[in-house]
Amino acid sequence: FKENNINFKYVKNSKHFTDAEWLQKELMEIGINSEIVHFKHVEPENKVHHFASSNILTYMAEGKEDFYGFKIISEFAKKHPSTKIHIVGSSGKTIDFSADNIIFHGWVDKNKMNSLLSQNAIFVRLTKHDGNSLSVIEALGNGNEVIWSQPHEKTHLAKDLNQFESKVLQLQKEVDERNLKVNTQNISWAKENANKKKVLTKFIEKIEQVAR
Repeated sequence: FKENNINFKYVKNSKHFTDAEWLQKELMEIGINSEIVHFKHVEPENKVHHFASSNILTYMAEGKEDFYGFKIISEFAKKHPSTKIHIVGSSGKTIDFSADNIIFHGWVDKNKMNSLLSQNAIFVRLTKHDGNSLSVIEALGNGNEVIWSQPHEKTHLAKDLNQFESKVLQLQKEVDERNLKVNTQNISWAKENANKKKVLTKFIEKIEQVAR
């Protein structure tokens, strides 16, 4: 759009969908009307369990750590050395920073990711831009507390260090006060709103409407 090379003939003769309200607004700014249609789904945790700690888990792509909020994470780590921060995706090899409380796991499989989610109560996603993140939905379905740089009814918004620090300390207190028990309201939300059958049924119905 910025380079003025979009062929709007195809845009105007197409039906557009997105699954995030902020992306819908961004599309509107360049003249693309879209409809919210969800397609991501999860299998929420059915067993009520307790986390091993009120520590933090986050994902960062290798070589793109800054985009995923590493500056905020690292500043927090310096100020709060007793809180462990587990980072998956990145091995940390491209980062000129080290702290005893930041643990880089590199790329992990789904079983390892689920294990880390169940060990650490707080999941963080501090991307500079985002869609309707599947990892956030998965964390909610697992009963984690979630801090996100995008607005969501079941997550906690943070876009800078002060907001992030405040939310982490608040959530750690809440999690500790309930003896590390999972957030059952988040699990219920995921069961209702990210149920595979329900999500895909609505998605297929919408595609069929457009294809007629």
